[in-house]
Amino acid sequence: MIGKGFRKPGIKPGYFFWKRNPESHFSPDMRAGIIIIAGLLLLCPGALAHMPGASEAPEVYLGPIVILEGGETAEISIDDVADYHGLMTNSDPDACICCICMFRAAKAGLAELYGDEIPERSDIGITSYLPSAGSVHTAMLVTGTGPKIDCNDPGQLQVLRFDGTEIEDLSNPSLKSASSERSMDNYHFIITRLSTGEYVEISVSDGMFPEDFFDLRKKVKVEKTSTEDENNLFLSEWGETRDKFLESQDWEIFNEIEEPEEEEPDVTGGAIFLTCLICGLLIFVFFVRK
Repeated sequence: MIGKGFRKPGIKPGYFFWKRNPESHFSPDMRAGIIIIAGLLLLCPGALAHMPGASEAPEVYLGPIVILEGGETAEISIDDVADYHGLMTNSDPDACICCICMFRAAKAGLAELYGDEIPERSDIGITSYLPSAGSVHTAMLVTGTGPKIDCNDPGQLQVLRFDGTEIEDLSNPSLKSASSERSMDNYHFIITRLSTGEYVEISVSDGMFPEDFFDLRKKVKVEKTSTEDENNLFLSEWGETRDKFLESQDWEIFNEIEEPEEEEPDVTGGAIFLTCLICGLLIFVFFVRK
């Protein structure tokens, strides 16, 4: 559902952004080297999702979020998200469940708002009720509002607690504290087209998480009171949940996204084509025999 009306918070621009320039010139040797390196990278595990002890992420192509930045087309991929999240946490590239969730929510919301248009980065607004570092860093990258993002004209980002109060301190310690009591209610996002005020609300379906996921998470990650069996169960559920966010369709993940209707086969058009084909063959045979 697309609605109107959105409070536009002021956000300071950041300083870093990956751009892809198809006009870049490489020598043949450099191109060959790049191809070889890319091939080797394909044989290695990706940057998706790793919690120590969890299973490897499946190989899934999610497609990039395509935006306009300074008049040029740019792409933000899930690997870019993993790189930025790693940069912001001083760790290896990593796209956790919350990174993947926010990436897919932003991508689905922008598709609902813009259709086939490519949005200007400065026209993208994200309001998130999920104050986890992975979710916030992903939203920062999409809107261009985070540290170390080179963006002269960013969009807008607002992070809220579920009671509606704003979290202004988006440092890692602050986010860790704010997300310690995380629940399904936090997986709620608003994607806004700032120029028109249109917005899409997106929330995650209950079926995406096991029923005991957040209780286990609290024991394992926050209270540190979990048993070995609970640790193993949480790692298993974490990996399964990550895989669902990677492999499920948008309408399976988000309550507000509708499954597209299947197009019925064009029986009439097919019958007309077949009739014309048969007539043409008969005319051809007639003239050949004549």
